[in-house]
Amino acid sequence: MAKRHYPAHHDHVDEEKLSVSGPEDHAAGVKAVAVSIGRALHHMGPTRTARTLVKLNQTDGFDCMSCAWPDPDPEHRHKAEFCENGAKAVAEEATTARALRSSSPVTGLSTSTHTVSTGWGSRAGSPIR
Repeated sequence: MAKRHYPAHHDHVDEEKLSVSGPEDHAAGVKAVAVSIGRALHHMGPTRTARTLVKLNQTDGFDCMSCAWPDPDPEHRHKAEFCENGAKAVAEEATTARALRSSSPVTGLSTSTHTVSTGWGSRAGSPIR
């Protein structure tokens, strides 16, 4: 196997100046929490937001579908054991918004009279270019 050569910018690192410390016990800032809660409230409303986020990544709840981190031991979990992206992903999946069968929420036109084959506009059914 050939020896890997790293770019020159790695050659000047002085390892004596590096330090390693213990892990932080949290990673969220105020803005991340506000954005996460705001997105969740928008998609799920207050009751569903509270019920959903307290179960996210908990032993008696469900795992986040976007999480790549391993689950901590139950005794080391926090009530908010999720990241901003996880909270947003769950909020979008658990949204209270539903597609309407009787009419388009965008145009108000009946979906039974306007299909993809009959067309919504001049380019409907045309290949995307």
